[in-house]
This record gives sequence, structure tokens and C-alpha cells, in this order.
Amino acid sequence: MRLKQRIFVAYIKAKFNLLSKLSTKMTAQKVFKLFCTPLLYKPTIALSKQFQEAAQLQFMLHKNSVKGYRFNHPQHKRILIVHGFQSAAFKFDHIVKHCVNIGYEVLIFDAPAHGNSGGKRLHALLYKEMIQQINELYGPIDAYITHSLGGLATSLALDENNNDTQKLILIAPATETTSAIKMLFKLLPLSKKVQQAFEQVIYTINNQPSSWYSVARVVPQLQCKVLWIHDKNDAITPFEDAKKTLDMQLPHVQFIVTEHLGHQKIYRNHGVLEHIKTFLLN
Repeated sequence: MRLKQRIFVAYIKAKFNLLSKLSTKMTAQKVFKLFCTPLLYKPTIALSKQFQEAAQLQFMLHKNSVKGYRFNHPQHKRILIVHGFQSAAFKFDHIVKHCVNIGYEVLIFDAPAHGNSGGKRLHALLYKEMIQQINELYGPIDAYITHSLGGLATSLALDENNNDTQKLILIAPATETTSAIKMLFKLLPLSKKVQQAFEQVIYTINNQPSSWYSVARVVPQLQCKVLWIHDKNDAITPFEDAKKTLDMQLPHVQFIVTEHLGHQKIYRNHGVLEHIKTFLLN
């Protein structure tokens, strides 16, 4: 962890520990806001030529502008790429090119509070709404390529509407929200009362516990074909969470297990791209 990050974490720990002595509920609400807030992530970089030449798209979601790009329009089949937390559309330039080369129209958007889109926070339900609205505006979507939180949000969207002609690619998905919460409270060792109040904050959003926000819960009941790619050494989305679904040997789910690629290198790996290409073309 970098020095600035260590200083920030120390400040947040002290702040929440003090606040928890005054109000458990308020502390839980503040922790949830932090959980949903991408920290210092509004990249200002020059876009690649491919992105500069793409059609720029925009729509409103809960009074915030969502901005994205469309490539190779129109084509018979359409892919939506869904990035992860603290990421952005431009990071998937290589996957866009890969999909265009095999004849797909490609859509990709910056999630709320990410990249060039508006907003301050992002959680799985909001991201799910964004995906559903993209379907209504620019669909139908034939295939999805997702990474991390994008995998969870897309799974939740498909849980409500999917069919056996669609394809879903999960790259290092945020399989279990409960695991992300455990990591959060390991970083911020707050009282059990605060943790219980945090769970209640989540429950009030959609009348569902944190365990409901689970790729592993959704995937077994999907009709669409699934390619799940996960690295054994992923420190962000634990392989142990993915292995539960792997061990089920579901007929509509194909697993690719990698090593030493972690959470970020995995979606840039040439071998992984070849697996994606094969899955999409078959």
C-alpha cells in the first residue's frame, strides 16, 4: 500500500472509530457510502484512435449522465462490455478491437462515478439498472463481456431476463458481496454492532441481504451459455468463491482457471482473449 493510501486508511479508521462511539447507524451509513465510492478515480488520459473514432453515446440515469461508445455499427450481433469498480471503458480498448475483428458491434460505457460519466457512487443495483437501460436503448444484446463488479451487475440483470441464445463472459467476477464486505471490515476493524448495522443498510436498498448479491446464486439458474475465467491468485475476488460454482459442473458453464494473472492482468492476457474469441464464435 502506498504512503498516501496508508495515511488515508489511518484517517478513515480514526474517523469511523470516533463516529461509532456517537452513532452506530450513522457510522454504518458512512461506511456504506465509502464502500460504494471509487476513490480518486477520474482518469484524464488521451483516448486511443479507436475510441476517438467511435460513436459517442449518452443517456441519463437517476439525474446523472452515463457516457459510452459504440463501435462497428451496425452488425448482426452486439456485445456489451461491462468494466469493474475503479475502472473505465478505455481500459478495454484491446477487447473492443478483438470483438470488432470477429464481426461484432460493440458497446461500452463508463459506469456511474467512473470515467466520463456523472455521479459519486456505484453499487451493484445501480449498475444493473444501467445495463438494463442500455438494453432498452441500444439492444438487444447478444453477448456480455464483464470484469469484476461488472460481472455481478450483469448477472443480476440477466437474472431477470435472459435466454439460451445469449452468451455471458465473466472475467474475475465479484462473485460474493459477502467476501467484499469481509475485506472492507478487515481494513476497517469496526465493532460487530457497526457491521450488523451495515448489513441493515444494504437490506433496506432492495429488501435483500448482502448474500443475495451473488454471481454464484444467479449463474446456476441462467439459460444463457457462460464462460467463467478466474485466476487462482486473485486477491480482489477470491478464487475460493468461484470454485463453489466450478465444483457444481454445470452443463451451461465453461470454466477457465488461470494462474499468476491476478485480478487485472487476466483480462489483458492473450490466452484469455483467445478463449473469449473461441467462445463467441462457437
